[in-house]
Amino acid sequence: MRSGQCVYDVHEQEETITQMIINKDNTLLLSTSYDGTLGVYDLRKDNKSKDKLYALSDCLEEDLLSI
Repeated sequence: MRSGQCVYDVHEQEETITQMIINKDNTLLLSTSYDGTLGVYDLRKDNKSKDKLYALSDCLEEDLLSI
């Protein structure tokens, strides 16, 4: 249901997010960014949790446009 309120926010990727996808189990969010990183976030963690970032790739020095 759309509430108009933020339910999950991340700040580890510094540029525009170009695509997001959720795994089959709805537990991980994968996102690509113009900063050349792939981020993996654990959706089972609370939004305020410091360990919701599961993994962040090194900068690939290329814009990642899709997954």
